[in-house]
Amino acid sequence: LWPVAGTDLKIPVDLAALPVYDRSRAFEGFRGFGVARGADAVVDPEALGMALVPNGGVPAEPAPAAEQPAAEPSKP
Repeated sequence: LWPVAGTDLKIPVDLAALPVYDRSRAFEGFRGFGVARGADAVVDPEALGMALVPNGGVPAEPAPAAEQPAAEPSKP
């Protein structure tokens, strides 16, 4: 079950692949595909209330504004 970004749903994903060989029959890896079955989505109770964060990490809070010194009153 793979989570769906921005929701509390998980959907089943079927993966399939075949081995790939070069001309000298040396193994190069796998080539394949996946099928996401959205109609069979289920609610993940553990995902409720969780927020997704980009790979950059937790967003920083804005820095508090620096206090400006009070201006001295001008003399007439």
